[in-house]
Amino acid sequence: MAELRVSQVECAGCGSKIDIRTGLRVKTFTCDYCGAVCDNDQVVAMQNQQEIKTRYAPMSFLKLGLRGEFLGQRYQIVGRIRLEGHDDEERWFWDEWFLMSSSGFPLWLIEDEHGFSLLRIHVPTEFIDPYGPSDTLYVAQTPFQIKERGIARLIFLEGELTWRARPGQVSNYIDCEHQHERLSIEYSQSEIQYTRGHALSVDMVRTAFAGDLPAEAATMTKKAPAEKKDPKALWYIGGIMLIAGLIALMVSFSTEKIGEVVFDEGMPRGFTIQAFPEVEFQYPSLNGKRSTFTVTSGPVVKIQFMSTTFPWGPDETGWWLTATLWEVGDKGKDKRVGVIEADFWRARGYDEGEYWEEEKFVDTTYVKGLKKGQKYYFTFAAAGFKANGRTYSAYVRVRTRVVAGAWNPYPLRMFSYGAIGLPVIMLIIFFALRHND
Repeated sequence: MAELRVSQVECAGCGSKIDIRTGLRVKTFTCDYCGAVCDNDQVVAMQNQQEIKTRYAPMSFLKLGLRGEFLGQRYQIVGRIRLEGHDDEERWFWDEWFLMSSSGFPLWLIEDEHGFSLLRIHVPTEFIDPYGPSDTLYVAQTPFQIKERGIARLIFLEGELTWRARPGQVSNYIDCEHQHERLSIEYSQSEIQYTRGHALSVDMVRTAFAGDLPAEAATMTKKAPAEKKDPKALWYIGGIMLIAGLIALMVSFSTEKIGEVVFDEGMPRGFTIQAFPEVEFQYPSLNGKRSTFTVTSGPVVKIQFMSTTFPWGPDETGWWLTATLWEVGDKGKDKRVGVIEADFWRARGYDEGEYWEEEKFVDTTYVKGLKKGQKYYFTFAAAGFKANGRTYSAYVRVRTRVVAGAWNPYPLRMFSYGAIGLPVIMLIIFFALRHND
C-alpha cells in the first residue's frame, strides 16, 4: 500500500528541518528541537520539550509515526493533542491521535482511561443542536445518549495537524454513545464539527498497528495518564478541617464566659500618670487593709485590667501598668508570685490619604499554678508613654477583674485559624497551579 510522502519545512523558531506528511494541508506543526509551535511560517507558542515530553508522555504503546490499518486503508499517526476537562471536583485528560491516509483521508483515534474510539468526519443530514437541553441526540433516527458535556483545554500537542491549534486553546465538546457507536461534537459560536465512529478494544488497536509495533509493545498494557488525579479525598479532608475549625472558633468564643469572678475592683479615684517618676498604688479595702481575693477553682485564672479612656497626646498615646501578684503568707511573710506587664494606648494617623484610629483599653492574661483556697493581692506601678521626645500625663482609673476556673481560648482559637486558613490556602494554590498548567 502507498505510504505518505514526506516533505520538509523549516522551523520558524530555530530553522531546523521538519518532516511533514500532510503536505500543503498542514496548518500547525511542532519542532522537536526548540519546542516551537508553528502556524506555517510563524511561531505561535513555545513548549518546554525536556519537561513536557515526560509530563505528557503517551498513555500506551502509541507514538508518532506508527502505521496501521483501519477501515481497509493504511494510516499513519502524524499528530497528537492532549486535552483537559474539569469540574468542581476533579480533572481528567485524554489524547486525540491524528491519523492520515495516503489518499488524504483523516481519522481520529481517541484514547482515555476507558479505552479507544475511532472517529471520522460526519456530515449530518439534519442540524444537530449542541445547545439543546435534551440528554439525547438523534442522528439518522439513531438515539445517542450524551455521556459528557463540557469545555476542553488543549495543554500539549506534537507532530502536525491540518487545523490551527495552540496550547491553552479551549473548545466546547459533547461525547455521545449508542451501544458501540460514538458521536463527538466540538463547537464554538463560529463553527461546529461532528465526528462519528465506534469504540475499539486495546487488542483491536494493537492488532491494527501490529506490523509496525516493536516486539515489546505486544505485551504492553494501556495506562492512565500520570498527571490525572482525583482530588476528592483532598476536598473531603479540607472540608472536615474547615468544619472543625469553625466549631473550634465558636467554642473558643463561648469559653470566655466560663469561670467564677472572685475579684472585681476599681479605684475609688483616679490618678495622674506621667513618664517619670512611676506612680505606685494598690487597692485599699474599707478598713484600710489590702484588698485580696481567693482562688476558688483552677487550673486557669483569667486576669483582666481595664483602663478608662484618656485624652489624645501625640500620634500615639498611652501608659504602662506593672502589676505584681503577691501570695498572702503567715505573719506578714507574703510571697511574690510574678509580674504582669500591661499597656493601654491610642494611636491615629493617615495611610495613603485615609485617616485611621486604633486603641486598646483592656489587657487580658491567663495564669496557671495558683493555689486553690489561697489569698492573693496586687500592687501596681504606672507610667505614661514618652513619644516624640515629649512626656505625656493624664488622669486615669484602672479596674481589675479576676476569674477563677477560666478557660484560655487562644490555643483553641489558633487551631481554628489554622484549620480554616489551610484549606483556603490549598484551594488558592490548587487553582493557581491548574491555571498555569
